[in-house]
Amino acid sequence: VMVASASCWKEGSQIWSIVHNSQQGMFHLDVSGDLPASYEAIQQEKTEQQEDEGGDSADVDYIFEIPLQLASEITGFKHDEVCEFFNQDSPVEFIETNPIEEPDNSSPKPWWKVW
Repeated sequence: VMVASASCWKEGSQIWSIVHNSQQGMFHLDVSGDLPASYEAIQQEKTEQQEDEGGDSADVDYIFEIPLQLASEITGFKHDEVCEFFNQDSPVEFIETNPIEEPDNSSPKPWWKVW
């Protein structure tokens, strides 16, 4: 199955979505919502590449890259490329913002009993 998709969600609502399923056609794109401004340029570039390679009869699927490149521009990385950010010694810092309170052991009953 050759399917690629990307979507943006905010507070439980979908803002935009783009899906390419090559089983529905080499140029298939199902788009909805308010796509990022860069979508048009990416779509035009990849469509031209696909047509230059033979369109529907090409051995390569450039349209597949449209959702992936769009997601890459937003997130800063692509699933199949090396991301220098992750090669740092400590690319992520975890900060405890809401520590779990330790149980009060001075009580005669266990902290987990509410009765």
